[in-house]
Amino acid sequence: MLISTAMALQVPVANQNFKISYSKFVQVNNSLEINIISESESLNDYNFKWETNLGSIQAVGSKVIFYSPKLPGEAQIRLDIYYQEKLTKTFNINISVFRQLIILKADDLTYEKNKVISDNWTRFLHYVVTQRIKSSVGLIVNSLETDDARFPGLLKYLSRTGYIELWIHGYDHRLGAKSPNWELYDEFRNSSLEFQKKQMQKAIDLSKQKLDFTMRTFGAPGNAVDDNTAFALNAFDDIKVWFFGMDNSTKIVLGRSADMEYPVGNPDYNSFVKNHDINNEYTVFQIHPNMWDENQFNEFKKIINYLREEELTFILPYEYYNIKVTENIF
Repeated sequence: MLISTAMALQVPVANQNFKISYSKFVQVNNSLEINIISESESLNDYNFKWETNLGSIQAVGSKVIFYSPKLPGEAQIRLDIYYQEKLTKTFNINISVFRQLIILKADDLTYEKNKVISDNWTRFLHYVVTQRIKSSVGLIVNSLETDDARFPGLLKYLSRTGYIELWIHGYDHRLGAKSPNWELYDEFRNSSLEFQKKQMQKAIDLSKQKLDFTMRTFGAPGNAVDDNTAFALNAFDDIKVWFFGMDNSTKIVLGRSADMEYPVGNPDYNSFVKNHDINNEYTVFQIHPNMWDENQFNEFKKIINYLREEELTFILPYEYYNIKVTENIF
């Protein structure tokens, strides 16, 4: 399946600017188009020579089809542009060929007095960062209300590593609350549209204030949502990705198709291997590192080793968004 996105690079040649449109990710045994687009003159006066170190290409003038190989890798495609038989520009395009994209969805990070974060969270975060495994981490945002400056400082550091994406896991992670008339409601289910928008606004404002960056991904506490959640999220342009969201959303919705934990909070290598489908374009694994004892953490590491041995690609939710949309102009 071709990932439909466009990236463009401004290439001055002679007196003309070109845009080169392409996707920077493609799944194994698939293809994608690379196009040169001119906004002014005809391309007929130019000749284009394409080469690749991986896979194969079929070029017709300024258009090329890249056919990805059976194995993952980094394709380096060289484009030589000639004007009146003179080489005027050499341009290199890098495309990642992947077997499957893996998104780790780690839930329920919060502040812990004295320790800043729990020992279990420390163990998990140290492992994924030092092992260079990309993981998204759901923050219960009202935990930023602490006066302990070490907590936002740690979160800023984690974000700067490039291996951790923090995402909004609710403002207060409210589940099973009782309304004045004794009806049960959650932060983003069985609650009013006004309430859900208020909770999102508080989460976005507080995180910007304390972290100095904008979180782009949302996942509801307990994955408990309703129609109001889709309307609420549509009001916030900052949010680009919704974990396990509704199909009518304007956001990029990452669906749930597989698990590492059997049951919740219990990583199980054998159950994981039995159920993992490597043919999907991406898989989101919801995990709860704060619930794991040492044996469960070791099961998680066995699963990670399996995924790495299979040469699967770990990616962050906002990175996936940038693959799927056509906003990136270079």
